[in-house]
Amino acid sequence: MLIFVSTCEINPFQKLAKLVSLEITPAENLNLDVKFKYLIDRWGSGNEITHCKAGKIKITTLVKLNLSKFRKKFMDIFSRREFGFPVSKVYKAMTDPQHLKTWWGPDGFTNTFHEFDFRVGGTWRYTMHGPEKGNYENEAVFTVIDPEKRIEWDRISNPHFYMIVEMAMLDDHRTEFSFRMRFTDEKLYKTILQFAPEKNEENFNRLEGVLREMSL
Repeated sequence: MLIFVSTCEINPFQKLAKLVSLEITPAENLNLDVKFKYLIDRWGSGNEITHCKAGKIKITTLVKLNLSKFRKKFMDIFSRREFGFPVSKVYKAMTDPQHLKTWWGPDGFTNTFHEFDFRVGGTWRYTMHGPEKGNYENEAVFTVIDPEKRIEWDRISNPHFYMIVEMAMLDDHRTEFSFRMRFTDEKLYKTILQFAPEKNEENFNRLEGVLREMSL
């Protein structure tokens, strides 16, 4: 990726950082939390230096960004199930908080929803109550909503991971439904991998029960 930068900032790379932030989308799969100087390889004598007001220096620089060094390694936990219900009903159970709060989580958990702003950029805040003890605060921001196909959110609370929920109509009465929990922290991934597949199956069982109730 090549980009020209022209700025009268004392730090000529401040503007570059802003430009790169605008040009790189989440799909680029980058870790932008690294120090910015490590993203930059300056090419030869591509600098044009002139004077600006207040004694600042104007630098126009051709730079190359080494994006490949900062691509994140994704680790996924994937769970899927086929439900004998139409995709419209599965989508409603996933997006209507009155239904969602009754089945979300493993066996024995209940939920108190504080906020469910179902739109891109909206916040989902809730407390999961353990079957014996413990209250677990959760917060996420919706990033993708494709009705009856795909919902994604980024967890703000710990443990941090990115969640992708997909559903696909197999026919008028069958739907494929899946969870994809995406991690960039290998240690966290390995920890949650020990129990998440089993707990996701419990979650699917609870969803199936709610779908049956919705069909009565």
